[in-house]
Amino acid sequence: MEYRFDRNIDEGIINKLKAEDLWKKKLKQDCIDENVFLAIRSDNVSFYHKSRSLFKFDNSDGFKTHKKFASVINWETGNDDVNQKDLKEATVISNFLDGYDYIKNNAQLYAEKEGLGVSTLYHGCSYLSDSNIVVLDVEIAFSKEKDPNRTKRTLDKIDILLYNKKERRLRFIEAKLFDNPDIRAKLELDKNPKVISQIQRYEKQVKKQHGNIIASYQKYIKTLNGLFGISIPAPEKLDKNVGLLVFDFGMDEKEGQLKKHITRNSKYKNIKIAPIGSLSKKNMQFLWQKTSP
Repeated sequence: MEYRFDRNIDEGIINKLKAEDLWKKKLKQDCIDENVFLAIRSDNVSFYHKSRSLFKFDNSDGFKTHKKFASVINWETGNDDVNQKDLKEATVISNFLDGYDYIKNNAQLYAEKEGLGVSTLYHGCSYLSDSNIVVLDVEIAFSKEKDPNRTKRTLDKIDILLYNKKERRLRFIEAKLFDNPDIRAKLELDKNPKVISQIQRYEKQVKKQHGNIIASYQKYIKTLNGLFGISIPAPEKLDKNVGLLVFDFGMDEKEGQLKKHITRNSKYKNIKIAPIGSLSKKNMQFLWQKTSP
């Protein structure tokens, strides 16, 4: 069966989520405060915090999280230091609601630098913010495609989906740290940087699934509007290009290595690049402008 991009979640899953104490007492407000980012999939609702998948919620298991995040102990002592007596009296959390703050802290401990940069954007300009350009989705998975640089098929995941509410336009963005080797060519082999073939694969998927993606995010936004009582307009357009965000560099690197390897590198001539030294929610307009086709 041919792969079809889908964000049409069963309404029953949403209704079940809304009845959960963890949603009503913790997650909903954290989403509104942009401490947690909610993303809708075709079969589950995913919650992200500081680049990590905090919880998933589906029809079969309800809430679930990674075991390394849920390895949480309730300490009777109020001190940071513990002794052997404290260990004997400590208890493991018995539910997600009581252990919620501990689980969030644990998830943040496992955050990677590149993901943390991306999370700066969705924790500051999510679809629940008052910004015009917002992060609508993250870690967007497509079907498995053959990577010419690898021997097996890989599950493509694009980092960010931006949404310009005034233009009603969607755009995918791939994000890379400045020191990520995938954005540099191996000069002695005269090969393209890996990120170029990565973006080309993404653009192929976007072109192939163009109509399905727009229709899926129309449903996605309808679900968000009902879940949070908001009124985001439905998207009408989707850019076929995938932009590249390169971030986390200083002025010396911007004037030297960034220009040499990326912004003035002819290999990137067909890719729209947004170089941003330090990410913040103030960068959204620049990111949109620089990656415009």
